Amino acid sequence: MSTEDAPKVGVERRQWPFLVRFILWGLGSRRSALACFWLTVVVTGSSAVASFRYPLALVGVAWIVGVIGYGWAIRWVDRHSRWN
Repeated sequence: MSTEDAPKVGVERRQWPFLVRFILWGLGSRRSALACFWLTVVVTGSSAVASFRYPLALVGVAWIVGVIGYGWAIRWVDRHSRWN
């Protein structure tokens, strides 16, 4: 039996690292976290494309921090805990 097949004991949400709790604050499921992840991907990509015409739109590319944060937090919960 590999570690991937073993049932996850899971870390309680209160014991998640601060950044994971902060990033996923108010998001109770993996589905809602992925929806926010993809929303930030779309906003970031749209801002990057729009910045060719409107240079001020380049500010929206800063949302890449959100994309990275959501991806990291979702991956952490998948590996170390479980979604409720």
